[in-house]
Amino acid sequence: MERRSIAFIALFAIIATFWAARSTADEWQVEITSTLWLTGIDATVTAGSHTAEVSVGFDDLIDKVDAAFAFILTAQKDQLIIWAQYDFYSLNEEGVSPLGPAVVDIDTTFFAAGVGWQFLGGVTEDATTEVLIGVRQLSIENEIVISGVGSGRSKADITDTILGVRLGIPFGESGKWHFNPIISIGAGDSEEVWELQPQVEYRFSKTWATRFGYRILNYEIKGEKADFDGSFHGLIFGFSGKF
Repeated sequence: MERRSIAFIALFAIIATFWAARSTADEWQVEITSTLWLTGIDATVTAGSHTAEVSVGFDDLIDKVDAAFAFILTAQKDQLIIWAQYDFYSLNEEGVSPLGPAVVDIDTTFFAAGVGWQFLGGVTEDATTEVLIGVRQLSIENEIVISGVGSGRSKADITDTILGVRLGIPFGESGKWHFNPIISIGAGDSEEVWELQPQVEYRFSKTWATRFGYRILNYEIKGEKADFDGSFHGLIFGFSGKF
């Protein structure tokens, strides 16, 4: 309950900030996207003295996820862009340890925010290229319970500086279809973090749009009490409103 309360407080604070920015000038345009990320995990997880290999495909998501919540907010004025993304997932999975069967609980919170500039043209004359710089934070809690041996628990908060590029490439005669690939890379508390997110967007109108694609977020983390080396990946769907 505490995590969900924090999530909704964070959501309210960000929406209020973006709405205040929009209300100060008519030139601001705000886009709110509710997303569903069918996240799977392939990783090596260490908590205390215990290590386990975890592999969860998105097809197993319904059985493994205890909770999920995600959104994206974007505000734009002329070519200036302010952007934020939040994801929370709680996964439960049976893993394999050198000491025997293991049950692994992974609670993961992703938050990224930054500013950028939109350049017109590029791939095609009517395409856009956005260059973004910002901060990505990962909060991950691991608990490993090994049958007949014991359990280990760890928590890590990882903050990295990221540099990203997002393209907007219209295609099709109607002009309603857009290809929006996103790529970012960064480092800081983690050894390395990178994201690849190709998406296709369909705009019903100037206000409403839907999108779908695939998202891979890869981390390599080395800590005193916790290590994580692997990727979160899966199909992503979203529904957007622009105001």
